[in-house]
Amino acid sequence: MPVDANAYLVADGTADGAIPLLYGTEVIEQLYEAQKLVGLGKDISRMFSGAGKTQQIPTDETHWAVSALTEGTETSISALSNSSKAITFVWYGDAKEWTIEAEAVVLPYVLEDMRMKAVKALGENRDNVIIAELANTTSTAIYPFVVTAGVITDVKETSLTVSETFQYEQLVSAETKMIESKLTMKSAVVPARFRMAMLKDARFISNENYNKDVMEKAQIKTSVGTNIILHNSLPTVTENSVSVGIGYALMEKPFFWVSKRAPAYELDRVNILKRSWTFHYYEAVGAKIVRDAGVIPLKAVLGNI
Repeated sequence: MPVDANAYLVADGTADGAIPLLYGTEVIEQLYEAQKLVGLGKDISRMFSGAGKTQQIPTDETHWAVSALTEGTETSISALSNSSKAITFVWYGDAKEWTIEAEAVVLPYVLEDMRMKAVKALGENRDNVIIAELANTTSTAIYPFVVTAGVITDVKETSLTVSETFQYEQLVSAETKMIESKLTMKSAVVPARFRMAMLKDARFISNENYNKDVMEKAQIKTSVGTNIILHNSLPTVTENSVSVGIGYALMEKPFFWVSKRAPAYELDRVNILKRSWTFHYYEAVGAKIVRDAGVIPLKAVLGNI
């Protein structure tokens, strides 16, 4: 049986310049983005260590309250209302292969670096899984406001134009909606161009407005108490013939996160006659929104760089 068509050969090492020369080599900086979002969720992996592909998460979305008590009168019993959310675990992974001949002549760093790249690939995929789950929220998206002569006059609906980029006020609106739902907004995951739009907004960066507590040396320090997280994997859609970016305002612990199978890294010869190594890495994970009201889409036109 021949080696796989994607196996790394001596010829590949030659073409990539990975065969060491007399003067040595330098370590190439890895330009991969690892996970940023898993820590925002509520990790309940310990609850799902047993068998099962799709499992139920019991939830109680009622707001508990108390009432005045009268001496000599029994305390009334209020109703409980529980529901559940189903979380499905999906397996993700990949494999690489290289020949014994390549192992002998290719720069060792190229082969040793594969595990680090595998870890980062799994991390990036975890974020993609979470972002896909955030998109399932039923909350209404918040669009930019109409600004006339520097003053906000109304809420813009879905008829966006090329000039309607992201605004600080969208974060304020999201925060207000969550307060009215008895939630607290903790973070906002947005495209990098959303932050760029705020930093270009004269109303945002002017000392006469509200940058005193949110800006520091041209960097966004705080914004309505919200941690702003930039992410490159957020989706874009076309609305009214313009490219629209989507971010998400998030409550504290906005999603459940489960690692059903911890990342596994396997290295094996598989078939010794092939004279090759196979590197296999994989894991099983799942994510589920806790409350729709705690995940609010933020939409705006992506500005030009």
